Amino acid sequence: MRIRIASIITSTLFAFSCATTVGPASGWNDIVYPGFDKEVVHLSASNAIDCGYFDLSFQSQKLRNDTLEKQFNCVIAAKSEGNSFKAGYTWVPSDSKLTKVFISHSSGVYIKTVDVLLDGSGAEMNSQLCGEVHFDIGLLVVDASDCDVLAK
Repeated sequence: MRIRIASIITSTLFAFSCATTVGPASGWNDIVYPGFDKEVVHLSASNAIDCGYFDLSFQSQKLRNDTLEKQFNCVIAAKSEGNSFKAGYTWVPSDSKLTKVFISHSSGVYIKTVDVLLDGSGAEMNSQLCGEVHFDIGLLVVDASDCDVLAK
């Protein structure tokens, strides 16, 4: 019984510390385009757990994976406790700078994607509202289903 209680306390402390320390709210300022941070705040619940925004553009694969793993753990902890969350990152997969933001909402999870070519010659943006979103820690991917495109 004591081991089980200790395990519950440890996992609760881990989830709480992850949910509160992954990324500071100020990390959302001045990202993507002017006013983007205000859109995130507008879509987020006032009590949303801030799992952070991270610019991973030119980080090593290991640092990027470690950061995403912590962020995904934060989101999973928030979801399992029934809390709203917001999380986002930017990185350079090849010839563009890709930003993805996930914001839980009473209707589902908003996924905002902004993809800007590195040479500045083009940009693509879309927003979706998805009924179900799964954050896979093993593969570090996000699997979304039951999505409606809101804007392109």
